[in-house]
Amino acid sequence: MSKKSRKNLLTHRFAVGHSEGKVARPWYLTRSAYPAGGLCCHVNDLLRYGRFHLGDGTFNGKRLISTELLALCHTPQFSIWGKESIEYKTADLEPYVGKYDRGFAEIELGILGGQMIGQQVQRRGFPDQHTPSPPPPPPATLMPTGEDQFVVTDGPMARAEVHFIRRADGSIGCLRLGMRAYQRQ
Repeated sequence: MSKKSRKNLLTHRFAVGHSEGKVARPWYLTRSAYPAGGLCCHVNDLLRYGRFHLGDGTFNGKRLISTELLALCHTPQFSIWGKESIEYKTADLEPYVGKYDRGFAEIELGILGGQMIGQQVQRRGFPDQHTPSPPPPPPATLMPTGEDQFVVTDGPMARAEVHFIRRADGSIGCLRLGMRAYQRQ
């Protein structure tokens, strides 16, 4: 397969990103940011996946998972302390402000209007370093859900959990988002 055909492979006969009614090229594929939901497949496979989730845990007559586990897949996995909103002070957010890096991507956190705002920037494209970086997604709001825990409340990463991991001395060492760790700068 030529390099040119590999570049276009994912934009033919697959469910892909669109912009203004046309296939987005380059297609911003954030596999590392969406480990639980970034499906890349043929539309027929996507329909099979949907039918499986609407069913009882079987596929072609064979049980793959229990009905209890399937129900758990459709259940929210965390709550924000069971409340609509959480009261916090801007000073509570200040220890988290800064830049977090993981090589070819970074997240910068700041406070705007009393809320934690995050901006992710990719430094290189997919699938290799020669592919241009995609445009950054819009800034997102992070709401605290517990000690060193936040949830993204808007944008393409809405409902994603963010955890801060502390060093032995108690300082913040990294941010974990989508099973990826970003080192604090």
